[in-house]
Amino acid sequence: PPACLPRTCAPPSPASERVLAAMADSKAIQHVQKFAWENQSAETKRLTKRAVLDLLGCALAGAMHDTVPAVTETIEGIDGTGTSKIWGTGAAVDLKGAIFMNVPAALTVGAKLGS
Repeated sequence: PPACLPRTCAPPSPASERVLAAMADSKAIQHVQKFAWENQSAETKRLTKRAVLDLLGCALAGAMHDTVPAVTETIEGIDGTGTSKIWGTGAAVDLKGAIFMNVPAALTVGAKLGS
């Protein structure tokens, strides 16, 4: 059986099995499975590192927005605290909440800066 988190595990349905099979046949998935950092060009490595630093910088800048404390409090009220950090804050929420907070913060600031 697949490993799963509490409250999220259910036996796989035939539909989910078909989706997983289709994903396994995907060229994009196969590419990711075969990806090896050491096989990448110096330019690809440089640009990847730059993109990651840009993402983190934008997310940290987004964490300073004045709405973050109230939204964080709302997420904690819904799901409680967790172990996934909201970047740039001392807060830790469940994984869904951290993704909800971190990704839009990075994308919004990045869009404003033209990243």
